[in-house]
Formats: sequence, structure tokens, C-alpha cells
Amino acid sequence: MPKINFISMIRSQRTGLFALTLLLSLSGCPAEPDPCGTPGTAVCPGPTATPTPAVTGTVIPAPTTNVQLLITDSNVKNVSGAEVEISAAAIATKTAITDGNGLVNFQQLRLDADYTIRVKAAGYVETVRNVNFSALPPVGTDQAHFVAIKLDPKTATLTGNVTDSSGKPVSAAVIFDSKQSTLSDANGNFSLSYSESVQLRLSISKQGFNNQIKTQAVLPNQNIQLGAIALAPKNRQVQVSFDTSKSPFGLSGETALARLKAFQDEVVKAGFGLKPLGENMDNLSDTDILVLTSPNKAFSAEEIGAIQAFVLNGGKVVVLGEWAGFGGFNASATNLMLKPFGIAFGEDTLRENNSGMLTFNSFSSHPITDSLKQVTLYQSGSVQIQGSANAKVVIRTGASSFRIASNDGSFGTVLASTYGSGKLVLVGDSSCFSSDDANGNGVPDLREGDNLRLGLQILNW
Repeated sequence: MPKINFISMIRSQRTGLFALTLLLSLSGCPAEPDPCGTPGTAVCPGPTATPTPAVTGTVIPAPTTNVQLLITDSNVKNVSGAEVEISAAAIATKTAITDGNGLVNFQQLRLDADYTIRVKAAGYVETVRNVNFSALPPVGTDQAHFVAIKLDPKTATLTGNVTDSSGKPVSAAVIFDSKQSTLSDANGNFSLSYSESVQLRLSISKQGFNNQIKTQAVLPNQNIQLGAIALAPKNRQVQVSFDTSKSPFGLSGETALARLKAFQDEVVKAGFGLKPLGENMDNLSDTDILVLTSPNKAFSAEEIGAIQAFVLNGGKVVVLGEWAGFGGFNASATNLMLKPFGIAFGEDTLRENNSGMLTFNSFSSHPITDSLKQVTLYQSGSVQIQGSANAKVVIRTGASSFRIASNDGSFGTVLASTYGSGKLVLVGDSSCFSSDDANGNGVPDLREGDNLRLGLQILNW
């Protein structure tokens, strides 16, 4: 079988559909009917078919560098014992502790990645910095990279406990002070830190409850305890809107979401209401959760503003992407809408070994991954943090997966974030909630493993 130059082939096709169909046909994979019932999408055969030959190609090593971080306080005094966490789209999160000189080292970090560095230390406000090492000059004879990060002292704290009207704790409530946000834990507790005097306007919100607003002055060296903050329930169902105005899978009207009909039925069974949307999204009143499935069309400036305001004020947006533009998924237009939130989709395809199926058995700790044992996707695009200090990749591929066109690594496929008083979730591919049978084993993708549970926990988060 001839070797294939993944990178040049994919770049020559913006959506990658032709390239991937060619790639998989060369590897012995037959075509699966697309959502309209016409041939076109590549998929590997089920367990009764002839084993698929391995996909081959030239692996291009990613350029790497060694990085040393120096953590200091505002007086340029070294901070020892600080926890430094570094993550990027293509690597699993790495954590290390600064030594007595405030130094910590990370080896073999990729130069082609955008990293998020998060630093926590007792007595200091948590600090987040985004960096791409290729934009920094290397130092020393070994051409390593050096980054210094200053921590502000924690001079005041604000704590509280979020409950419902009966006094039961409310977890995953968003507490937003106009600049930073945090989530209440499983017991309803939360904490915010400050390095200077500030007059706060706190918004406490949780899906299914009415928002509560509190004002609070914070002065240096204060530890303010707000006590219990009770949220009153809304006297209506949580409303979920599945958008069709952006032509999911290149289709229109209700036919566009036919493959998600079984999932929608389960959403209703779980107690949610389904609220139809009009031809645009500039009015999201009475919608609590907006689901955007494989958007094919661009978002207007008015729609982008409306979505940003919707999340800022406590709404939730769930975006289901696709691999390499499958079904006409317009990643560029979707990323433009997501830019204010600091998160994005990769215009790529993730695969693992000889199969198009991605199977996940380990998950980052998060309410939407609670008690999950297995989730499967038929291929996926990656999800990426691009500046957000509040986003977290909660499901990643294994280290043996690879990205077309790129290198191997551990790539994000599900991401959760807060923004203002609201929340966002990105899923790299909609197949896990589909009625299709991607691997030909007779089980709809929605019923594979804990796929349905994942979907409902995303909505309930």
C-alpha cells in the first residue's frame, strides 16, 4: 500500500471530506450512507468484515523544547511549593511543584502548541497565562525557553454556600463577580480570592433556578463569609433548543436533526422541554440550553452578540462538531462565534489505530463525566482551549491516537467551560448522540457504552 502524505492532502481540501474518503478507501474501508441516504462518508466495517489494513504514512516529528518556569511574588521573591499545571490541545495535562528557588522544569514541550499555564500557591491568587513557546526567543546553549510568572498576594477571600429553597446544597452553580467566575462544589461551597479592595456585584446562577444578585465590598485582609445563599426554583421546565437555522449536516428543517431524534426523545423523558427556534438566534428568551449541531452556515454579528449575552447571563451553549468538515460542518464560522469564549474546534480528524472508532475509558473529574465507564465516537474533530482561563478538557484521546493532518498525541474531544454566569460544552463529534450504527454491530451509537448518560449529564450540568 503506498504511503500517503496526510498533511498536503488534507490542506488541499478545506473540509477534508474528499481526502478522508480517499484515505480510508485506500485502507480498505467501504463507504457508509450519509445522513441523506446517499453514499459518501467513509467508515470502517463492523466486526464480521475483513480486518482493515493499517493506515500508513510518514510521521512528522513535532518540534519540541525544554521549558523552565520561574514563579515569583510581586516583590520578585521566589515562591517555592507552587503547583504549576500546563496543558495544551495535543498533550495531557502535566503538573509539577516549584523547588526552593521557585523553579520548575518541563521537558519536550511542543513548539506547535498553545499552552495554558495555571499556577496555584498558598497565600496567592491563582494565576493563568497562555503562551506559545515558538513566539519566545530561546536562551542558553541548549536553546531552551524561560518564562517568569508573577503571583499577586491573596489579601482577601469571599466564601459562601449555595443551596436550594429547602437548604440542600446546589453543586455546579456559577458565581460570577464581573471579572472572574467559579463553580460551587458538591457541597455547594465556593471561594473567591482578591488582592485589592473591590466593590462586587455577584451573580449566582444555576440552570433550573432563578439567578440571585448580591453586592459586597471587599477590603484587604478580610475573610468574608456570606453564609447560605438560597436559590428559588423556576416554575417551569428547563427548555432545550436544538437549532436548525445553521443547516446541521447541510440539511434544513427537522430533517436536519433526524439522526438525533432518539436523543431528543430521551431529553424529553429526562424532564426537559424542547423549545423550537426561529430562523435566527438573535432572540433566545425562554431558552435555557442552546444546542448547535454541526453548523453549516455563518453566524451574523447579531447572533454572535446574542449568544455571548445569553451565556454571560446564565445560559448554556452545547456545540456538537464533526471531523474534517463532515456534513458541511463549518469550523471556521463556528470558531468565529466561539472566539469571545476562548475555546475552539480543530479543523482536523482524530483516529486511533486501524479503526475509525474512538473508545474512551478514562475521564477527567467533572460533573459531566461522573460515573462514566465508556464513551465511543466515530472519529472526531479536536476541541481546544484558546485563551479561556475557565475551560477544561474532560475527555481526551489516548496517547496512541493521531490527528490528520498533524502528529500523534492526546487530543481533547469534550471540553467544558464557564463564561460569565453561563456555561459552554464542546463535543468534537455528534456521532455519540446519533441513531446511526457507525461500527456495524447492530447497536445505535447513542446506546453504545455511556453515550446517552454523557449527553444527559452535559444538559444537567
